[in-house]
Amino acid sequence: MERPTIAGRTLKFVVLAAITLAVLYPFGLAVGTSLMSRAESIANGGSYVLWPSHPTFEAYELILSGGAVTRSVLISIGITVTGTALSLICTVFLGYALSRRGMLGGRPILLMVLATFLFTPGMIPSYLMVKELGMIDTYQSLIVPFAATPSSRPVYNAGLGSVGFTSISKKVDPKRIETLLGVLNYMAAPFGTEEYQLVNFGVEGTHFTKKDGDLSLTDKGRAEVPTTLQPISFVIGSPSALFLPGQPEQTKLIHDFETKVAPMLQQRVTTGHFSDTYTQKNGELSTMGSDMVVDIVTGRKPLSDWPAFVKKWLSRGGEAMRAEYEASIAKG
Repeated sequence: MERPTIAGRTLKFVVLAAITLAVLYPFGLAVGTSLMSRAESIANGGSYVLWPSHPTFEAYELILSGGAVTRSVLISIGITVTGTALSLICTVFLGYALSRRGMLGGRPILLMVLATFLFTPGMIPSYLMVKELGMIDTYQSLIVPFAATPSSRPVYNAGLGSVGFTSISKKVDPKRIETLLGVLNYMAAPFGTEEYQLVNFGVEGTHFTKKDGDLSLTDKGRAEVPTTLQPISFVIGSPSALFLPGQPEQTKLIHDFETKVAPMLQQRVTTGHFSDTYTQKNGELSTMGSDMVVDIVTGRKPLSDWPAFVKKWLSRGGEAMRAEYEASIAKG
């Protein structure tokens, strides 16, 4: 291999140095500005400086002098250490028990654990759980990782079923419409048909092989089938079927999980209905909720502020969304 020339190495050094400086410069501004005195900051109009004329740590002393910031940091450290320790203990004990073959009730317990990983309840059910446990305004509420009340009932929100539709323009020639419908019908063929097999798994011998009624994707199939199937799925889809080629154990595990979850299904009453306020305000309201949760977790606000936040959330658009959804539901 030809060694790089001095000019080439110099150019690389200059480019990398420039990139490094561009990355470090904002950090330098932040550190330098934090070392300014109050008087110098006012004199500079609050602008950033890379290095103050009289560096001082008074800003850090003020922040860490026992006020809200110090309390928040200590609370965060305490919750993190305690919560991590408890989670580690529970995880180690549970993981060891579930790893033993023949453990009584091992599979149902594993499915319930996986359900909590995949489907979190959200902040409203979490708040109700904390309230029922009498832990409002306590640090325990930020540490206890699961519900322990007999009245708690886990739920699983059902999917939407469909998220869109494919339309054919009425301006299309009627004969061509018949052809297009035929193509769509082909792509929507149900599980078990040759059409479904071709659309979802490709060509036998090229993209998959068959053995004992099961399919096994080839390297070419794993590379090409997903890139073809994905765009087709945005146009039309077949009725849902649970089948993982070459993975019978995983297929059975998912089936067992769905069987356990089915009694917990909860239909979203708003599915299929529209709220103009939701379209305009959902981003803002979601951010409000996330910020409030962070404030409570870090200790900036107590849990007792939650009811007031809910009222504020409703007044900012929650009530309007509910009214619009109720009106839409009433119309059918």
